[in-house]
Formats: sequence, structure tokens, C-alpha cells
Amino acid sequence: MWGTHLKQKGRWWHYYRSVPREFADVERKPLISFSLKTGDFTEAKRMAAAISARLEQDWQDAKARGVSLCAQDQAERYRAAAAVQRQFGFTPKPAADLTDAELLERLRVLITGEQNPPEQGAVLGLVAEPEFSLSDAFDRFWDYIKAARLVELSDDSE
Repeated sequence: MWGTHLKQKGRWWHYYRSVPREFADVERKPLISFSLKTGDFTEAKRMAAAISARLEQDWQDAKARGVSLCAQDQAERYRAAAAVQRQFGFTPKPAADLTDAELLERLRVLITGEQNPPEQGAVLGLVAEPEFSLSDAFDRFWDYIKAARLVELSDDSE
């Protein structure tokens, strides 16, 4: 059935949905699928509509906050995780550096809120800080040089 995101397997209806391209940076999986545990098509349509609405809202909220916790680039993912930690009023830290008191405070925030799994991992400091290689440093250097040259009027302005 087009638009309902439903497929029937045996006697159960399953929710199947590909993640739209515009939300690929905020949703880790390319396909969302699970059993609705109902054999009634009308009930399955109702459940699928509610799930779709909730997913759309979650994706739009994550986009609005600039959360790209599922990005391919490790540095971008870490920057997004640090931004999420700051959003909740925490100093960005990896989980290994959190004191018991800090961990409890972060858990309290997660219990009272409705964050998606990538945001929960970010709040808890589970996104690893990227390790840069020499080639990463070289690429960053050239990006810096290119940006600096754009600011100048010309190279031979003397």
C-alpha cells in the first residue's frame, strides 16, 4: 500500500519506511521497520499514521536544532554531540570523564525529556572525540589557506 508504510508478513502487519534524504543526517538507519503486532488492517493503518507523524516531527525537531548526530564525518558528529550537551546546559565531556554527580544530573534530564537515541548518547557523552591523522591536519591546513586567500584582495597587491 502506497503511503501507508505497511507490509503484511504472515498474519502480522509491519511498518516499513525509508528515511527521506532530507533527514539522512539525523536518522542513523536508512530503513525503519518493525512489527505492529496486529492482523487488523484498519488498526495497522491507524498505528502507521501515528508513527509516521511522530517520526516526521522528531526528524524536523532534530533538523531545527541542527542535530547531525548520524553524520558520516566523525568530527561533525562530535561537534553536534557537543552542541546537544551545551543545549541542555552541560559542559561537553566524554562519558569516561563524567563524575557520578554529573552522570546522575544527565540521567535526570534524559528521564524527564523525550530525546531520540542519538541525542541520549550525546547527552551521556557516548560520542567519541575524533582522532585526527596527519592527512586530516594537512586537509585542514589547505582549507584554512584557501579561506585566508579569499579574504585578501589579491596575492600580488604589494
